[in-house]
Amino acid sequence: MHNPLVGCWHLVDMAGVESVDLGIEIDFRGDGRLFHSIQTGARWQLSRLVYRIEGDTIIADQLSAPEERSTRFALEPDGRLRLEGPDSTTWYRRGPRRAPPEP
Repeated sequence: MHNPLVGCWHLVDMAGVESVDLGIEIDFRGDGRLFHSIQTGARWQLSRLVYRIEGDTIIADQLSAPEERSTRFALEPDGRLRLEGPDSTTWYRRGPRRAPPEP
């Protein structure tokens, strides 16, 4: 089955926030791994997760602090990925990975 999320996505917009920190990216892998990276200055903070898709929902679990979290997703007509979590809605656009490779 084709997974439309595979690839790297960069945060481009967040509902209710005027200025978005553009140093956030999520990298979905076809094997169920997910890397969430946040850039602060010259450093990157990397979180390793695993995920699966159930319908229009991403079920993700962080390996260092196991607890499944559900996020609804949709691919917008303009190509952006919309994620709807319990506290926020964010939009991402596909792009090249900027965070360093995972160790």
